[in-house]
Amino acid sequence: MEDITIGDRCQFANNLVIVDHDHDYRAGWGHYRTAPVHIGNDVWVGANCVILKGTTIGDHCVIAAGSVVSGEVPPGTVFYQKRERVVK
Repeated sequence: MEDITIGDRCQFANNLVIVDHDHDYRAGWGHYRTAPVHIGNDVWVGANCVILKGTTIGDHCVIAAGSVVSGEVPPGTVFYQKRERVVK
């Protein structure tokens, strides 16, 4: 698969999932889409987070508990997800 790089002095809470690939159902069984994951220095990731393929988290970031992260998180960001919907 791809590289997952983690900077210095990072702190990770329990149940963190970091993935550098997903399944490409259109291409058939056993085919994946991949992209590297880069986590900068001094990053704190809360419990029960998922960091998806292709994500870059800059230095000095805080990722709030329960977040699903994809794409670019600029340095010094506090990232969280607001969940206000009730699904029945």
